[in-house]
Amino acid sequence: MLASDASEPPLPGSGSYIGAQLAWRSVPLPGPLSHLDGPTLLLFGLYAGLAGAYLVAVPLALYWWMGQRWTRMGKIERTAVYGLVFLFFPGLILFAPFLNFRLQGQGESAA
Repeated sequence: MLASDASEPPLPGSGSYIGAQLAWRSVPLPGPLSHLDGPTLLLFGLYAGLAGAYLVAVPLALYWWMGQRWTRMGKIERTAVYGLVFLFFPGLILFAPFLNFRLQGQGESAA
């Protein structure tokens, strides 16, 4: 039976595509998200996850990798790291004021 032949819509969870769409619409959301449907919210969640990875997760992992390997990197690894720095520059700039990579030195001088 086609959905256009039905006199009433199928119940949510009945296994049909229309039932799945009605199930998405039956979930009430608070505030300004109340008019958005499920696939749109899923898309926003995907964008937020990608933005978090681009601006937070990968730059922090890259800072950690550079701190661990800075004096032992080979030419190809250093070139790859510089390429990643170029690619993830906005996220690296966000964390730059909070990180300190200056050498510690040998202690206080006796002079």
